[in-house]
Amino acid sequence: METGQIAEKMPTARMLDVLVVDDERSILGVAREIIGEYGHRVWVAGNGADALLHLESEKADLIITDIMMPGMDGIELCRRIRAMQPSMPLAIMTGYSNRELLRQAEDLGILECLRKPFKACDMMAVVNRVAQQPSL
Repeated sequence: METGQIAEKMPTARMLDVLVVDDERSILGVAREIIGEYGHRVWVAGNGADALLHLESEKADLIITDIMMPGMDGIELCRRIRAMQPSMPLAIMTGYSNRELLRQAEDLGILECLRKPFKACDMMAVVNRVAQQPSL
């Protein structure tokens, strides 16, 4: 499926401010392109500390983070975000199959998991599910 066809099959109820966190620049670029193509505002951060700094000054409607990052991993980032904003929609990305990390993510209420390498339609499915929820 072409990326341009995703919007036709998966209508977006509202535009979101999405923060994508990953230590791989290529993933950040792809995510920005995919999500931004549909009118969502996309912010990127290369690590958990930068993501938390961003959240001090900007709002987000959805945070998508890699699990395996140097320094603060994605699970710790999600714990800190949950402490600040308990109802924040969170999604994780991973190229690994670590059951313990996935269990920890589930315990934090993270039900969305993108497996790397992901397809554009998989990422937009996550964004669209959040966009179709009533705003908080």
